[in-house]
Amino acid sequence: MVSARHMYCLPGRCEIIMPACRVYQDCMDMELHRLRTFVAVAEIGSLSGASDVLRIAQPALSRQIRLLEEEVGQQLFTRSHAGMRLTPAGGELLGRVSGLLRQLEQSLDEVRSFAQDPAGEVTIAMVPTVCAVVAEALVRRVAWELPQVRLRLIEGYTSHILDWLHQREVDMAVIYGPAIDLHLRARTLATDELVLIAAAGQGPAPGPVAVADLAEKPLILPGSQHGLRLVIEKAAEERSGIRLTIAVEAGAFATSLELVAAGLGWTVLPGSTAARFAADGRFEIRPFAPRLSRQVVLAEPPGKPATRAIERVTAILSEETERLLR
Repeated sequence: MVSARHMYCLPGRCEIIMPACRVYQDCMDMELHRLRTFVAVAEIGSLSGASDVLRIAQPALSRQIRLLEEEVGQQLFTRSHAGMRLTPAGGELLGRVSGLLRQLEQSLDEVRSFAQDPAGEVTIAMVPTVCAVVAEALVRRVAWELPQVRLRLIEGYTSHILDWLHQREVDMAVIYGPAIDLHLRARTLATDELVLIAAAGQGPAPGPVAVADLAEKPLILPGSQHGLRLVIEKAAEERSGIRLTIAVEAGAFATSLELVAAGLGWTVLPGSTAARFAADGRFEIRPFAPRLSRQVVLAEPPGKPATRAIERVTAILSEETERLLR
């Protein structure tokens, strides 16, 4: 007997047709396989590394990449002994498909675990000074309350994180505000007061300091693309009309603190970071008067559906950030 699913009938006519849905599904599976292979090779940078991660032989990987290049009509990689580098066309494709593939994987994880605990991967981007304070508590709570959830933490400057949010490469982010990007869902979690940090015995007189006091010493601050640097320079210009002397640009706050401890200058950091990493007797910490502060903002990609895992992790992240930075 022929299954009714394979019959096409009209009055006076009945014929058997092929189950086209199976052919379509096989094609879709192959397309997804090639795209996953492409993303893995692009992120790892070599066929050998991707082969180890995917557990697929290098010739098979190379063939999948070649077939994908033929399909899109563009060379996606330049190949050399140093590895696989994306061409401009390859970079464009990676930016378009990586977020979509992650969203597909999350959707499948969500359906599989619908009757179970929340599961799947959740990617969070944070500015380094917040990540240093919040990450440990966040990871511990998620591991305890959501054992089926895999956390992926990424650090970056606010400007970079905003790009990741718009490209949907991350599920949520904690950045410095104010939240003025109207295309993002955002809300303020806390206000983090900025403080001056000097080596022990080399700070200004005890008590609050004015922004103008920053002109007394060389400063060790992050690069000009860092939001913290912009806040400090803007406050110096608006409050005191001065230009700061930047002795060293240090991207990592841990490096800044070591240079300060060596007596090479002062720095400015969020109070939460200073309380955690600069309270060992090697430093003097002074608040600013009037206060100098930054908003800590939770931001989410525009229009991206949230899985149950994302919703639960968002709640935990919000609670821990508010608790640790208040």
